[in-house]
Amino acid sequence: MDKDEGPELSAHKGRNHESLGVRLFKPTPKRLNPTNASARELLMYGYPARPDAQLHPTLHEQWKHVLSQPISIIEPQFGLMAHKADRSHLRYGLPAGNGWSGGIVFTTKGDTVTFVSGQWSVPHPVSPKPGDCICAEWVGIDGANDDPNGNDSYDILQAGTTQMIVTTIVPLLFSFAWFEWFPAPPVAITNLEVSPGDTMYCAICVYSPTEAGIHMLNVTTRVGTSFVKTAPPNNQLVGNCAEWILEDPVSSNMNLARFGDVYFDNCVAGTLAGALLPGGTGRMLNMYDINGHDISIPYAENDVLIRVEYGDRSP
Repeated sequence: MDKDEGPELSAHKGRNHESLGVRLFKPTPKRLNPTNASARELLMYGYPARPDAQLHPTLHEQWKHVLSQPISIIEPQFGLMAHKADRSHLRYGLPAGNGWSGGIVFTTKGDTVTFVSGQWSVPHPVSPKPGDCICAEWVGIDGANDDPNGNDSYDILQAGTTQMIVTTIVPLLFSFAWFEWFPAPPVAITNLEVSPGDTMYCAICVYSPTEAGIHMLNVTTRVGTSFVKTAPPNNQLVGNCAEWILEDPVSSNMNLARFGDVYFDNCVAGTLAGALLPGGTGRMLNMYDINGHDISIPYAENDVLIRVEYGDRSP
């Protein structure tokens, strides 16, 4: 199977940051060691904020582990994508059958999510039947409804990776990173290489209801990027939930790829009140097909580890 760059992305490559509502951080000085940098330097150069070692020692150690090894920070380049999921008519209730499988945590009443982080294993997809197939993995804030506090949110800010197999003369495998602040269309990060077997890390840090920092790192290659995204017009984050999701983009007209097992690790969200919300303590969402059969099943292995299993075992 060949690997190539998606044809939907190549025509739109470029540094069209402003038109996408994106602001870049300052280039990282070669001398900077993020584990020793000040809070101001971390913010200036696009690193996730340092968790308090006394209040959140486990989260601090996770942050330190991710950033302690050398990282090549690149200036992101972007490419517009065909809309991977038109959610305007969907309500992702619990359970959610419309393309989501994974973990969701809700805040307590009156609190809001200020960051979400996690890492996942990029699967090597296989077509379950003749034709094209797809799967996507991401972390996000908002977008899941049936909030027990009655504070549903219909927008969503998310970032992740997608794999798809498109059959022409031979099957072609496309794998790429992306972000989306719905209802604006998703945007590929064209120069952050992603391959099956890689481990990806992502943190989304909320600066205000209409502005957030997105930090993505290919842990395997040690190449990462970061930028600030502003909300689409007339939209803002509610901050009522955070997610770690394996998705079948419902408007892709493709089959859900056989992805095997995808592991989401270090799944943690934080709130304005200082609470930590481990992803494994949230609600697990099965994905099911039009006949009601489970096709993707999540399991909370522990508080911060979620395993999502491909569920259709038919030949």
